[in-house]
Amino acid sequence: MNGKDIKDGIFLVVDDEEFIRSLVKQLLIELGAKDVIIAEDGQKAINVLKQNGEGVHCIISDFKMPKMTGVELLQAVRAGAAHVDRDLPFAMLTGYSDKFVLGLAMALDVDAFIAKPVSKKMLLSRIAPLLIGERQELLPAKNYARLGLSETVNDLENRVAMLEKIVREHVKANSQTKDSGKKERAPIWTTKPSAPVESVDKELDSQTTATVAVPEDTGAVIPQSQADFEKAMITAVAVTLDTVPEDSVLAIDVRTKEGNLVLAAGTQLNERILDKLHHINDMGEDFGILHIVE
Repeated sequence: MNGKDIKDGIFLVVDDEEFIRSLVKQLLIELGAKDVIIAEDGQKAINVLKQNGEGVHCIISDFKMPKMTGVELLQAVRAGAAHVDRDLPFAMLTGYSDKFVLGLAMALDVDAFIAKPVSKKMLLSRIAPLLIGERQELLPAKNYARLGLSETVNDLENRVAMLEKIVREHVKANSQTKDSGKKERAPIWTTKPSAPVESVDKELDSQTTATVAVPEDTGAVIPQSQADFEKAMITAVAVTLDTVPEDSVLAIDVRTKEGNLVLAAGTQLNERILDKLHHINDMGEDFGILHIVE
């Protein structure tokens, strides 16, 4: 679908609420979509993809659904078990109550978040870049398949520790695959030029100015939390979301106001990930200052 706009697109919309399915379908049609297929849950979406997968250009799915959730559907796509290309654009419909699984969706390389209530403007701004940009960079299929979602998705609210383990395992796998997997990974998707680098060191407090450098080898340990950071041997710089240097490494976890993990320390902050942080900001989540490894 590279190089084409939304008017050439065939979309699969997955949601267990008929109102949401109908609304998103209508908005896509008003935007000129070529066709919109609907499914009530992840399992029915898999069945649709089995029959029509080669013709679908983008999936738009809810998080919470019976039989198979949106995150399980996303995992099936990224693990190569959904009868479509693994890097098929996948946007997740999100509400305020979904914030506790944002990190899980990020670990499964979701392409975009679309905040509810869905508007035509929001839908266009999230979907259009997925159709015209480069397909995103992925880890090998086995990395997504082994995340063990069956242990988490049926009772996500009560399994925060397991979710955090999954997110950190993804970061570790990403680091290990960075060099060895270059030949099997698609080009990274990007939608905008890099922002100018503007350090905001003056806003750092005394607890976030540790200045003992990490060794340059990939075996260096990146802290996982504020407490770990305070004990770590690294130099960190505080930046705003709009001024994060491309491909910088996160020094401290990014969490929601409720404390739910979104990005783990050690994550490389490429354009795709930064765009998704902006999407989450649109849900009312202000991350303020990010701390990156200097």
